Amino acid sequence: DVGCNILQGYFPPQTIDTAFALGTSIGTAAGMSLSGRKGIAVIGDVGFLHSGINALLNAVEHGHDVLVIVLKNEIPAMTPGSLGSKGIAHLRNIIEGCGVDSVDEIDLQINQPSEIKAILENRLAERGVNVLIVQAKPGPFDMSAQ
Repeated sequence: DVGCNILQGYFPPQTIDTAFALGTSIGTAAGMSLSGRKGIAVIGDVGFLHSGINALLNAVEHGHDVLVIVLKNEIPAMTPGSLGSKGIAHLRNIIEGCGVDSVDEIDLQINQPSEIKAILENRLAERGVNVLIVQAKPGPFDMSAQ
C-alpha cells in the first residue's frame, strides 16, 4: 500500500516486496494467500480507513489466510486529506466489526522485540484473517510538522 509504510520500506531493512495503490495491499495479500501461504499486508491507518476496509471485509467473507499490519501513526503522509481523530480512536472497533479472527495491538515504544516477534510468529502460524495494529510515533517523514 502507498503511504508511510512505503516511505519506511525502501530504506534498511528494505522490507517492501510489492507495492500497488492505496487500499490494495489487503486484497493483494488475500489473493496471494490462495497459493497456500499466508499473505501479509501492510497498510497505514488513514489509508486503511480511506480504502482498506472493503478489502478486509472481502478477506473475511471469503475466508482468506492473511495477516494485516495496520501502522497507527495518525499521519496522512501520502493519503488524501485527514479523517480526524475519531476514526483513528475507534480503529480497533472498526477492525473488529469487520469480523476478523484476531486483533492484536503493539506499541513500538513499549513492547520488547521478543514480544513483537512472538505475536508475529503466533499469528503467522494461525489460519484466518488476523490484524496487528502497530502504534508508532511519527518518524522523520512527519508532514504535519512542516
